[in-house]
Amino acid sequence: MSQYERSEINTLIQVHKNKITEIATIIGMTTDTAVSFAQGENNDQLPHIEERIKQFIKYLLIERCCIQALQYVMTIGDSSTKSDEFEKKYKEFEAKITDEVITSEDYYTDYKKQLWSVTNPDEAFPNGNEDDGIFIVEKAVETVCPITRLTMTDPHRKYRFIF
Repeated sequence: MSQYERSEINTLIQVHKNKITEIATIIGMTTDTAVSFAQGENNDQLPHIEERIKQFIKYLLIERCCIQALQYVMTIGDSSTKSDEFEKKYKEFEAKITDEVITSEDYYTDYKKQLWSVTNPDEAFPNGNEDDGIFIVEKAVETVCPITRLTMTDPHRKYRFIF
């Protein structure tokens, strides 16, 4: 790959990174709008706004696909197959964008958390990773003393030695 081609691809990658920044800003503004609607009386608009946020996240993921495909193209030596390889990789990455992927994005989770804090101010945001209310409150470390062979719980040094 020539230096010129590498420079052109790097320019395209930067363009897509800038688009990602713009889309992220739009998602933030749309989230703020949803929170405003939730605080007011326009709750009927929230499902439409949520669909828009999902669309924006999909656009953002598509931009990421473009970047990944462009980075892959940079590794190919033959110039004649670059556009075909880009198209192939792009479609491969885009096929992985599902509703589950979209809703697992931090932007979507942030949107849901902000909306939840307005609509349910006295409740904690439900975390999908909770284990049915089982929490580790304290973890005791037990080890055997190498000198006395007694079991020690939460061992620590009383003095700090400087060598």
